[in-house]
Amino acid sequence: MNECFDEAFGGYWEVDDSYEERPKVERLDIKTFQNFKCSESWFLDNVKICDLLRNDDLDERDVNYYKASYFCYRDDKIKSYNVFKKLLETDVSPAMKYSHLTSIFKLSLDEGILDFNELKDILFNKITNCVKSLGEQIGVWEMTALLFGKCGISCEKEHLRSLILLTSINDFSSYWLLFDQLKGVSGNNFYLGCRCRALQLLLNEAEASKGFLKDIKTEKYYKLRNELVEEYGEKRIDEASKEMCKDILNIHTEKVEELPPPHACKMDGCLKTDEQINLMINNFISRYPFIFIDSNLPSP
Repeated sequence: MNECFDEAFGGYWEVDDSYEERPKVERLDIKTFQNFKCSESWFLDNVKICDLLRNDDLDERDVNYYKASYFCYRDDKIKSYNVFKKLLETDVSPAMKYSHLTSIFKLSLDEGILDFNELKDILFNKITNCVKSLGEQIGVWEMTALLFGKCGISCEKEHLRSLILLTSINDFSSYWLLFDQLKGVSGNNFYLGCRCRALQLLLNEAEASKGFLKDIKTEKYYKLRNELVEEYGEKRIDEASKEMCKDILNIHTEKVEELPPPHACKMDGCLKTDEQINLMINNFISRYPFIFIDSNLPSP
């Protein structure tokens, strides 16, 4: 009977009464304790931190993070770039690689350390391969817009595509203003339409803001409006705004039942597939036909 019981509940059990002595914890001796005093740039003194690194009291990667941030803060971007390259050799996780490559890309773009083709290679062949989240995917679209906005000589397909995706997923005035960086677009509506959409979004953002942020948004709104009036006139602005801002001209809904549910404003956080990206682009084109009239835009 006992044998059947033991087999039914996982076999034969033996209790080990032997005692294993654990090593005693070394308590801190207040009398002999010496505090490690950190100066503003203590991590730059290799002599002082050598013992800490040797005894594994400090991770060398942490020291390099401090150095990279410090050099960037001091506007010594070349040194910061070199430290991030060193970090890239030790960190193997996709998230850390994405972070380091992004820093290398932006520092190189600002300082002209790498040329256009080298930056394209980092962005499309290295950073893109490390993307594991929607936030990182949006980051790639932003960097694409930055790269072509600074180095592009004409309206490139990749540039237009990245801006369409950015404005489709986050309808911000700052993203719509980036369409100004597309070079050589013909047609009477493109630049006007994009800037009118940005203008209305700036007004909505100002009304939804408080304090200094409200002041900043309001100032940007009037500055952009004055530029548009001077270049196009009031009538053209009103016509373009009606075409581009139908969904945001009246942002206040009085009836609560007409408001969307809270979850409707949340993204799922999943990476966008090629199929979803193509759908986003097609929806953008059908939603804003005004800016595509008589334009020479490449097919995104």
